[in-house]
Amino acid sequence: MAIKNLNDIPVYEPAVSIIIPTWRHSAVLKKCLASLERLDYPRDKIEVILISKDPVEAEIKTALTIKCLSAHYGHNHARMRNDAAKAASGEMLAFIDDDVSVKSDWLTSGMRYFFIPGAGAIGGPGTAPAAMSFSERCAYYTLASPFASGFTYMRYFNMGTLYQAGENDLILCNNMIKKDCFIKAGGFHERQVPCEENELYRRIIDAGYKLFYVPDIEVEHKVKPVFVMIMKAYWYGTGRGGFIVRVPKDNRKPRIFIPSLSLIFIATFGSLSFFSVPARELFILYLLIYAGNMAGHIVFVFRKFTKNPIFWVCLPPVTVLFQHAYGLGVIVGIVKTLIAKNKHGKMSSYFRKY
Repeated sequence: MAIKNLNDIPVYEPAVSIIIPTWRHSAVLKKCLASLERLDYPRDKIEVILISKDPVEAEIKTALTIKCLSAHYGHNHARMRNDAAKAASGEMLAFIDDDVSVKSDWLTSGMRYFFIPGAGAIGGPGTAPAAMSFSERCAYYTLASPFASGFTYMRYFNMGTLYQAGENDLILCNNMIKKDCFIKAGGFHERQVPCEENELYRRIIDAGYKLFYVPDIEVEHKVKPVFVMIMKAYWYGTGRGGFIVRVPKDNRKPRIFIPSLSLIFIATFGSLSFFSVPARELFILYLLIYAGNMAGHIVFVFRKFTKNPIFWVCLPPVTVLFQHAYGLGVIVGIVKTLIAKNKHGKMSSYFRKY
């Protein structure tokens, strides 16, 4: 379903509400708003909704139409976006993060793809800025490689191809959704944080709409340093674990469990290898397979990003920590959600007696 020439598609300029949860330093938000000011979309059809725990009005100097909402309950990203969507007047909702910078044709290009029959939501990649520290480069090359982040790498690497997407292909820092689609799907699940976007994408599909990955609406998304990225991988993994328990039918793909199974295998057979020759042989075989995948990762980074050999040394340990932090997060998320679900069930049974 390739669209070869945007000029062949009629201009579509509905009113758009751009929703931005914000909690970072004011300079980060100012850079984001400055990029929105450069949009080539009709100014009278754009409103920006900022939602934050702390007041931000005094920090804003922009010609954009701004609504400021208070998230008095803290940083629940899902609830913040839901509250902003309720206050939105636009026919379309656009979700970005406050550390994102958009291109001038971001909305103009994006809106045209809603002419695709059944399109309810579109999204594009969040790629790295040109200026990054060494630590940020290590983090980005890990996120944007299929050999390191697996089936989610297109969120960070521009695939260059329009295609009908699944729940794992889009990133929440760069989404456009029809408001009626968002309402019909029920908005974000406020207890499913993180991973709330994946759960919403699944309900959008279940509601009869289609998702599309649109490379033309690429945004620049600030990259976190390595150890922050690893901690976020663990955090995101806990969300996926909760999602697995809450909606098991949407999480049956074996690839979802690969990092967790890898962690369990290494812990189990790594220990047994000291006492058993067969266990040692299996462990060594696995390490060789893992090393082959790591070689693929290095080649991909070499071809797509940098030829600096220092990354050949630094990326393998970063990738191992990243993958297994996510795998541990999934396990922890499953266990915590099962315990909470069991406690809730026992409490419900107790109160039903009285």
